[in-house]
Amino acid sequence: LGGNFLGVTSFLLGLLPNLQGLYLIPAELTQFYPVNGWKRYRGKEGYEFQFPQEWLVDQSVAFANQRGPADSMMGMKKKQGTGIIPAVAMGPAQGDARENVSVIKQKLQTSGFSLRTNLGEPSAAAQRLLDTAIAPPASGKVAKLLSASAEQRGATEVYQFEYVITLRNGLELHNVCAICTREDVLYTLTVLAPEQSWESKATRLRQVASSFKLV
Repeated sequence: LGGNFLGVTSFLLGLLPNLQGLYLIPAELTQFYPVNGWKRYRGKEGYEFQFPQEWLVDQSVAFANQRGPADSMMGMKKKQGTGIIPAVAMGPAQGDARENVSVIKQKLQTSGFSLRTNLGEPSAAAQRLLDTAIAPPASGKVAKLLSASAEQRGATEVYQFEYVITLRNGLELHNVCAICTREDVLYTLTVLAPEQSWESKATRLRQVASSFKLV
């Protein structure tokens, strides 16, 4: 590819329908050749998703991973004082971190883990995760499940669910979460924004979640 002189390369790639132009070039080059306002991120762990071109990678997360990512064993207690570090996180350049997307990679204890076998149908799986991991009773948070579905994306089945979580301080956050597994590792993408601004951003943020897949 030549340089993106005056945006010509991005324009030509944008002529293809359904953002197909994003997948004609290596993911890292979409940093320089955004297509119709979107870029594509591919993690070294073998997952990818689309994100708005104006969003930036959270450098504090990137630096933390350089020091050594902390995978959390599903079903085991975390080490004292240690949380789960996302594999990647990003959001608007001038944002306050309440609008963002992140991907978490977790090693599972159960060999041969599958979403349907171990978690059940999408709605049951989503409610279980809300009740036990995202907003358990002692957390002071309240979660309301809005929808849940399953979709085959490439060779992997992905569960996607949408929910609103109310924090202790009354702040409501609207979330869309996509989960899938491979080789006993659970991958979770979550994109969120304050409920009060959700309607104006819903289409774009849902697209981020819907583009998530393993590669």
